[in-house]
Amino acid sequence: MIKWSSRYTLAMGIALIISTNAVVLIGAQYNRSGEPDASVTLTERELALPYSYGFGRENSGLSLRLVWSVMTKDQKTYNGIYNFMRYRGSAGWLDKNKLATLGFDVTDDPDTLGGKRHYQKVLPREVLFVLEYDGEAYQQMLNQAKQHLQEEEALLSGNPGKKEFVDRVKDAQRELYREQQVYSRLFIIDAGTDHGDLREKYTDRSRYMIARGQVRIMLENRTGQKPYVTGYVEGVSIQDVNVPLAYRHILDPFLASRSPLGNDS
Repeated sequence: MIKWSSRYTLAMGIALIISTNAVVLIGAQYNRSGEPDASVTLTERELALPYSYGFGRENSGLSLRLVWSVMTKDQKTYNGIYNFMRYRGSAGWLDKNKLATLGFDVTDDPDTLGGKRHYQKVLPREVLFVLEYDGEAYQQMLNQAKQHLQEEEALLSGNPGKKEFVDRVKDAQRELYREQQVYSRLFIIDAGTDHGDLREKYTDRSRYMIARGQVRIMLENRTGQKPYVTGYVEGVSIQDVNVPLAYRHILDPFLASRSPLGNDS
């Protein structure tokens, strides 16, 4: 497991502040003065380095990949699926009513042939996403990981020494560590069509960013349940943050030492 020195961590923090303030996603589109709509200081957990291969040239810049997540609809159990859906997912808050506010026609009954055909033809729509940094959504995810570990430890105590339960505890410990130290703390928590309305609701510009992205409709068909309509986060339009060539040297030590940022090794 790679240890981060305080010198490089500070240097990288400075580089990310510069990069993040330079892009701030869509701020300039809504503020004619040129001031960013939000100024959020992200870390190496939210802005991932590219693979080191092919980036050894000193005369080239690089891009940092924006890493975000969504809280899925099923949050009763923690099984790691959240951590593999960092770039898209069926968000719990993207229900039928929310989709209607985003301009989707959700009047057809999904439990009919006509309804199914209708929803299969609906195209994705561009919306405005609210991205929350190190807030309530991240704490919920972290608490889930802690609870999952406690549940696995309880099972092990009732089955002492059994390899299956020992391994399950180790997996839960690994997931908790990754939530605490590796995975992104940036979550898409809401969507709308009016920037002013969203900014009035999410006033903290050091925690909430607003970015364009895409939502599409999904039909959920689960055993024993009627089909229902839900929304699916396709992605954020701005996926990368460009690091100016002048600051490239600050990140070179990281490129030489690891694979993509965010993977512990």
